[in-house]
Amino acid sequence: YLTNLSWGQGQCIEMASRSLGFWLRTFGVCLILVIGLSLGLSLPLSPHTTCARVSSVLGWTYFAAWTISFYPQFIINLQRRSVVGMSFDFQALNALGYACYSAFNGALYLSSQVQRQYRQDNRGKSSAVELQDVAFAFHAFVLTALQLIQIRIYERGSQRFSLLCKAALLAAFVAAAVGGVLMTTSVLSVLQFLYALSYVKLAVTLSKYVPQVMLNIRRRSTTGWSIDNVLLDLTGGVLSLVNLFLDAACENDWTKVSGDPVKFGLGFVSMVFDVIFVAQHYCIYRQPREMPPSKLLATALLGHDEAARRAEQTTTAP
Repeated sequence: YLTNLSWGQGQCIEMASRSLGFWLRTFGVCLILVIGLSLGLSLPLSPHTTCARVSSVLGWTYFAAWTISFYPQFIINLQRRSVVGMSFDFQALNALGYACYSAFNGALYLSSQVQRQYRQDNRGKSSAVELQDVAFAFHAFVLTALQLIQIRIYERGSQRFSLLCKAALLAAFVAAAVGGVLMTTSVLSVLQFLYALSYVKLAVTLSKYVPQVMLNIRRRSTTGWSIDNVLLDLTGGVLSLVNLFLDAACENDWTKVSGDPVKFGLGFVSMVFDVIFVAQHYCIYRQPREMPPSKLLATALLGHDEAARRAEQTTTAP
């Protein structure tokens, strides 16, 4: 029976689990570097300069870091069969933000009409949005939507979506509908409407982390919230800002910063909250590393909630 493992057997399982975690993290770091270097060095560029090549490597590297950052939380939810500890408001706002971000990046990269309007408004300069920005935004929306499905099907305890979050989502949908009508009647240009969507994304980024921070404070724990997600997000944010300023400096075109405020704001604000999460996880609410071997195996094989239920039955049995 899972709760009657010997101490030695449990220690072996615990060591194997930690070793697996180490190698998975190592694989993730290597994968990020491989993607960044291989795509950044191999894809054709125009113009073909050293600065452009370095920018390409940085761009694909932060794309890889941010892309992979969505998987640790998704995997933890699968393993635990529970979403307890993950803020529902955070995921709902995230889905809204990335839907807007996908529309903004996709239109600026794919639509010749929007690109022409952008050049007219920015003295003939082109947008800084690149292919990896489009791919990242769409991928992020899909993974966030999958985590919303996990909230629906997995154990969630007493956690619920807040009324404030529901009101914010409703207001965003109404505003988008009104903006769509104004755009079709030529009151707003397509680019102006897209800018409005980008500011929605920026507003979401400014606020979406707050529910998770507050949930960690109320629970006095970060259990259920993936720190790997945070570390990868922090890495992507740093590289994104370096990439943006490098592009602007190499081309002596600082409208790449002022003309794409959502990209600049996204990287900076995310890094501030990532630092807060790191402090919560490693300093303020640091969890003990040791876990009873029997509990470790039971959680791995049965899932978080089933293991907890059986442990409770064992302790209350006569």
